[in-house]
Amino acid sequence: MIISASDLRISLDDPNEEGLFKWLVASFLMGKRIQGAIAAKAYQVIVEKHQRDTPRKLARCTHRELVAMLGEAHYVRYDE
Repeated sequence: MIISASDLRISLDDPNEEGLFKWLVASFLMGKRIQGAIAAKAYQVIVEKHQRDTPRKLARCTHRELVAMLGEAHYVRYDE
Protein backbone atom coordinates (compact mmCIF):
# COMPACT_ATOMS: atom_id res chain seq x y z
CA MET A 1 0.00 0.00 0.00
CA ILE A 2 1.47 3.32 -1.07
CA ILE A 3 0.49 6.31 1.05
CA SER A 4 1.24 9.82 -0.12
CA ALA A 5 1.58 13.08 1.77
CA SER A 6 -1.82 14.16 0.44
CA ASP A 7 -3.38 10.95 1.83
CA LEU A 8 -2.26 12.16 5.27
CA ARG A 9 -3.38 15.75 4.57
CA ILE A 10 0.22 17.00 4.55
CA SER A 11 0.72 19.91 2.18
CA LEU A 12 4.03 19.90 0.37
CA ASP A 13 2.92 22.30 -2.40
CA ASP A 14 4.57 25.20 -0.58
CA PRO A 15 7.31 23.42 1.36
CA ASN A 16 7.62 24.82 4.85
CA GLU A 17 9.06 23.49 8.05
CA GLU A 18 5.70 22.27 9.35
CA GLY A 19 4.82 20.22 6.27
CA LEU A 20 8.34 18.87 5.88
CA PHE A 21 8.52 17.81 9.53
CA LYS A 22 5.16 16.04 9.30
CA TRP A 23 6.31 14.23 6.16
CA LEU A 24 9.58 13.29 7.89
CA VAL A 25 7.65 11.71 10.79
CA ALA A 26 5.30 9.89 8.41
CA SER A 27 8.19 8.69 6.23
CA PHE A 28 10.10 7.40 9.25
CA LEU A 29 7.07 5.44 10.47
CA MET A 30 6.38 4.02 7.01
CA GLY A 31 10.03 3.16 6.42
CA LYS A 32 9.80 0.15 8.70
CA ARG A 33 8.50 -3.27 7.80
CA ILE A 34 4.94 -2.71 8.95
CA GLN A 35 1.60 -2.36 7.20
CA GLY A 36 1.07 1.04 5.62
CA ALA A 37 -2.32 1.45 7.27
CA ILE A 38 -0.79 0.93 10.73
CA ALA A 39 2.04 3.37 9.99
CA ALA A 40 -0.52 5.93 8.80
CA LYS A 41 -2.57 5.40 11.96
CA ALA A 42 0.57 5.91 14.08
CA TYR A 43 1.20 9.17 12.24
CA GLN A 44 -2.38 10.29 12.92
CA VAL A 45 -2.16 9.38 16.60
CA ILE A 46 1.18 11.15 17.13
CA VAL A 47 0.69 14.23 14.96
CA GLU A 48 -3.06 14.80 14.88
CA LYS A 49 -4.45 13.34 18.10
CA HIS A 50 -1.54 14.16 20.43
CA GLN A 51 -0.42 17.23 18.43
CA ARG A 52 3.29 16.31 18.37
CA ASP A 53 3.56 18.21 15.09
CA THR A 54 6.82 20.11 15.60
CA PRO A 55 10.32 18.95 16.48
CA ARG A 56 10.09 20.71 19.85
CA LYS A 57 6.75 19.10 20.79
CA LEU A 58 7.95 15.64 19.76
CA ALA A 59 11.23 16.08 21.64
CA ARG A 60 9.34 16.95 24.80
CA CYS A 61 7.50 13.64 24.96
CA THR A 62 8.99 10.92 27.08
CA HIS A 63 9.94 7.49 25.84
CA ARG A 64 6.96 6.08 27.73
CA GLU A 65 4.59 8.57 26.07
CA LEU A 66 5.95 7.74 22.63
CA VAL A 67 5.61 4.00 23.23
CA ALA A 68 2.02 4.55 24.43
CA MET A 69 1.18 6.54 21.28
CA LEU A 70 2.69 3.85 19.05
CA GLY A 71 0.82 1.16 20.98
CA GLU A 72 -2.42 3.09 20.58
CA ALA A 73 -1.96 2.75 16.83
CA HIS A 74 -0.92 -0.94 17.11
CA TYR A 75 2.51 -0.02 15.75
CA VAL A 76 4.83 -2.58 17.28
CA ARG A 77 8.08 -2.09 15.34
CA TYR A 78 10.00 -0.36 18.12
CA ASP A 79 12.48 -1.38 20.76
CA GLU A 80 11.66 -1.06 24.41
